[in-house]
Amino acid sequence: MNRLLGYLVTFLMIFLVVDGVFRLSGCSPQPTINEFHESWGWAKTPDATTSRSTSEYDVTFAINDKGLRNPPLKYQNVVGNDRVLFVGDSFTLGYTVADDDLFLRRMERSLRAAGHDVDAINGGTEAYSTDQELVWYEEEGKKYEAGIVVLVPYLNDVFWNTQEAYTVREKPHFDLRDGALERTNPTLANTGEKSWFVKNTGVGTFVDRIRMGRLIPTAMVEGTTVLMEDAPLLADPPSRIDDAWKTTGALIRRFADSVRANGGKPAALLVANKWEIHGDAPAPATLGGLGHDSMDPEGVTDRFAGLCRDAGMIVIDPRDALKAKAADGTRLYYEKDWHWNVAGNHVVGDVLTSRFLEDDLLGAGTGEATAAALPPDDAPAAGGGLSKWIVIPGVLWLLLGFLFWRSYPHENPVLAFVKVGLLIGFVVGILKGVSYLSGHLPPSLGRWVFPLLAIGILVFVLVKVGKQLDTIKELYGTFLRRGHWYILPMLVVMLSIGMLLVVAASSPFVAPFIYTLF
Repeated sequence: MNRLLGYLVTFLMIFLVVDGVFRLSGCSPQPTINEFHESWGWAKTPDATTSRSTSEYDVTFAINDKGLRNPPLKYQNVVGNDRVLFVGDSFTLGYTVADDDLFLRRMERSLRAAGHDVDAINGGTEAYSTDQELVWYEEEGKKYEAGIVVLVPYLNDVFWNTQEAYTVREKPHFDLRDGALERTNPTLANTGEKSWFVKNTGVGTFVDRIRMGRLIPTAMVEGTTVLMEDAPLLADPPSRIDDAWKTTGALIRRFADSVRANGGKPAALLVANKWEIHGDAPAPATLGGLGHDSMDPEGVTDRFAGLCRDAGMIVIDPRDALKAKAADGTRLYYEKDWHWNVAGNHVVGDVLTSRFLEDDLLGAGTGEATAAALPPDDAPAAGGGLSKWIVIPGVLWLLLGFLFWRSYPHENPVLAFVKVGLLIGFVVGILKGVSYLSGHLPPSLGRWVFPLLAIGILVFVLVKVGKQLDTIKELYGTFLRRGHWYILPMLVVMLSIGMLLVVAASSPFVAPFIYTLF
């Protein structure tokens, strides 16, 4: 029995180490706020709260009892109150910013300051495309009795508007026949439920990412593999994208007709993509290496604008304001992510406010309805806060520099901090370089960079301690055969420290990483 426990403890320790490597390489499980829905594919879980964190943002999502990222509200509107319902994907949900910084909340505060009793309702759900937004509005969104309903389309909607599933999850699908839309799958199956292993382990997350990556359709363009969801960015996209635009136009027309049939005014907020506002942003890796010369970012938004105007919608275009703000050096999108940061959301919120006030879309308010009602733009230029690449190494530098100086009192204090700073700078430089490489390679290659680096370091360590492996194996095997399972964790820690010190002494390249660890 003790020997069996020893083998079990050994397996668990190996798994924890491997899982930790995958988590450190960027494969930490991410919480979700979504659940299966038999008509829409997925929906936000009512009364759920969760946080999502990356190197660029840390956002908490609080979902109300009706499944909206919104303060509690009833379906029935109060007489005299103006409701503006926004329907869209992660841009509308506010995937990357706190709720108070989201564009529709900024608009809501500004219009209230101008004397309008207005509620902005957030009907956004991540990864929705226009077909899902249409179905959600016709089945759920219309219940909110909004006077103005704003569709928020984005470029990756175009391709997914023709698909029956988003990777493994079924979604609404419409056939376009003789100009009319017909839904082909009114009831969906729950095909996207992830296992406990995928939801809670780094290994499972890594395997799932590989599986999901293979499920996103691609096409060959100019001899390279391009993800179809971003193909509308190309000046000469595959022919399938032209067909997808036809379906998208039909969906937009039906959306506008449905809003009018429910007594509302249909509007559209154009989402300018990152590459038409920041021309210096690297071309997306999803285009497989194709650069700016192969792209037409403006054309995507222009085409959405034309389709929405043809459908009789009020079109709100924030591109001029975004470009004007970007001209003074303000970054309005995240560097790695393609969504608006805090500053970008504030600009879009102010554009919405100005348009609502100037066109008197809500009628006369009780205050002075001018652009002067806009709140000051106090958003940080890059989306908030110091980078973790500065804060964490900075704290380590101060702590380790002080400890090094106190451990070696005869060392010059300035030189002590300089040496520690160079050591940490070397490590950060390597990690930052690898992070940059993984973010700018095609997704099929980028996801392997950190895991391969971790595996490479592990192999290097094993090679360097090769002469001691027989001794280590014999020592560990003795404890295992005798059934001393309770000692094994401490033994592994001691052996690991010993191996790292041996490697540090034998390799000046790996030594900075190991000495920083200690």
